[in-house]
Amino acid sequence: MGERLLAGELAEARVQARPVVVPGHPAEVLTRLGSQADLLIVGCRGHSRLAGMLLGSTSDYCAQHAPCPVVVAPGPPPESRMRAG
Repeated sequence: MGERLLAGELAEARVQARPVVVPGHPAEVLTRLGSQADLLIVGCRGHSRLAGMLLGSTSDYCAQHAPCPVVVAPGPPPESRMRAG
């Protein structure tokens, strides 16, 4: 359902997008695909600082290494994520 909603919003805004599934580390794949994009939009879950240091941050990596502009969209607040699950 979320994919249909997003597709409708993108079409309404006259934005061309295509879903792609590519094996590999997300940060490396996204920055490589950024060479073919006008804009890269990534989400941010907001891990704690410790988790961010241990796991790394895909959004930070993309912001620093992508060959195109990057928008980092924040996720929902932690309390709404806990209610949804």
